Amino acid sequence: MLMKQEFLKIVKEKRGFKLLGMDVGGRKIGLALAELEMNITTPFSVIERKGAGHDREIISSVIEENRIAGIVVGVPLVLGNMTDGAKHIMAYVESLKLSIPVYYEDESYTSQIADDMLKATGLKRKKRNELDDKLAAKLILDSFLSF
Repeated sequence: MLMKQEFLKIVKEKRGFKLLGMDVGGRKIGLALAELEMNITTPFSVIERKGAGHDREIISSVIEENRIAGIVVGVPLVLGNMTDGAKHIMAYVESLKLSIPVYYEDESYTSQIADDMLKATGLKRKKRNELDDKLAAKLILDSFLSF
């Protein structure tokens, strides 16, 4: 597992490239993009999980089409310690066998924060469910870039 400074050094060598943020859930994966040179993050899309092969194909095409230099994956930590959920997410991401560096960022409460933010807008539950995973991925990237 890469340390943050090592990960940043690798991805910043690729000028003009972006970071991909991932909020991995049981049924869906929220994706967000970060423009490294401007520290701008944007919710991108949501993938319905259908198995590692299918998911790898879609994520690989996102990586290629958007010039992604590295991936920041949210994992739930408790007081800085790995949870079973974090280990499960890491094993899943490793099973994708992606060809670029991956960094794991604490995602504690990002999904809840995303849902709360969307509730405050008055959106109906169905619309919130379409947006919350990619907003959570954006919050994971925001957290990563803020330190």
